[in-house]
Amino acid sequence: METETNFAEAQVENVVSKSQTGLLINGNGLKDLDHPDSVMGENDKRVALQDGMEVEQSLNTDMDSTMQDFSMNILTWNCRGAAKKQFKSTFSRFRRKFGVGVAAILEPRVSGNKALNIIRRLGFSNFIISDAIGYSGGIWVVWDPGDVNVTLIRKQNQFIHVWVEFPGKAGFFWTAVYASPQEENRRLLWEELKHIGRTMNEPWMLTGDFNEIVSGAEKKRGCPVDTNRCKLFSEVLDACGVMDLGGGGYRFTWKGPKFPYLDRVYKRLDRAVSNELWRTRFEDADALNLPRIFSDHCPVLVRMEKDWNKNVFGFILLRKNRVLARLEGIQRQMCFHNSYHLEDLEAKLLKELSEILDQEEQIWHQKSRGSGLKGVTETQGSITPEDLNDAVWHQSVYSWPTISEEDMSLLSLDISVEEVRKAFFQTAPLKTPGLDGFPALFYHRNWDLIKDQVFNIMK
Repeated sequence: METETNFAEAQVENVVSKSQTGLLINGNGLKDLDHPDSVMGENDKRVALQDGMEVEQSLNTDMDSTMQDFSMNILTWNCRGAAKKQFKSTFSRFRRKFGVGVAAILEPRVSGNKALNIIRRLGFSNFIISDAIGYSGGIWVVWDPGDVNVTLIRKQNQFIHVWVEFPGKAGFFWTAVYASPQEENRRLLWEELKHIGRTMNEPWMLTGDFNEIVSGAEKKRGCPVDTNRCKLFSEVLDACGVMDLGGGGYRFTWKGPKFPYLDRVYKRLDRAVSNELWRTRFEDADALNLPRIFSDHCPVLVRMEKDWNKNVFGFILLRKNRVLARLEGIQRQMCFHNSYHLEDLEAKLLKELSEILDQEEQIWHQKSRGSGLKGVTETQGSITPEDLNDAVWHQSVYSWPTISEEDMSLLSLDISVEEVRKAFFQTAPLKTPGLDGFPALFYHRNWDLIKDQVFNIMK
């Protein structure tokens, strides 16, 4: 494993390998960006901060103390070797933290009885294995029947195609993909997937390591992007009728090796995609790229349900970013395919975004009134987006006053000339004029002449 890691990996790996207490990033983690041994440029640091914000917020507490109370999420991870001593503890913590009910483990690099023993130690009683060819490839789909039902439809050395049903939820097809590093073998995979896509009339999701990118935006550094390969991969996805589920968290899911005198290359090789039926049936689902830990690939987590904080306004920035990302993906897909289902989903997301923006405005308004958010750390009179994630919403201490019967009787009395005069003279003389165009100074200086006319208008 490379010793040179980005800021999120450095923090997580340090905790996992030394303390074994869980995956977390402490409050001082960002200071490592400025470590003298770091080779990241300032722009890289900003990219890392942006891409890692959501994952850092999610991993900001001890895994063992924040176990999910459901197991309806799907994890796909190219672990680059399941026999490594760190694999079991790391995978188990991902499973507990994120409520993983079924997982696809790619490139385990072991097979036979050794693979069965590792799966058994992970705590899964059910599994489907597409064996590695020698020391390369391999796919494991593992699950616990108490969490999910999985039925094998077809398997091949580059994918496992199954039917998945979570308790109380509609089923769907899922294809776990490990695309070969060899281009000629990938072309065989593309044909297989296109055949499945042409005959697919049910919700269908694909996750895994596709070993390709769709555009130059999914690569950083290295040789120029091969636009023909990008075009071919995009055409394969279009032929399958699938759209990208997005990827919150880390922008690039694969980190290349570091060679002397050459920049390290980053790519988005791992992704989750689905057809329109899956997207509309599971409209709350999203994808999150987790930190790279003991592998050069990020695990991809598909969250089948919203996992908001139980507080009404918790994780408001996280929610907004997710909705914006989903809108972007749906609107991009609508540029190529007309769909009433996507139009309906777009309308729902826009409505949800409007509600989120209203709630965000209320949060900031409450903060300006004082003591609306408890547990927020202030620095020089301001709060950061990270502060909001841990904030707990409390009803404001301000409330409407109670009006006594005596005061109510006074309010019901007719106004007097003196009350009108006081109101005018309490107005600053040169404030913005009213509809008549006269500033308050005009009424102050000419009150004796115009008081009767003004009073008649006011009463």
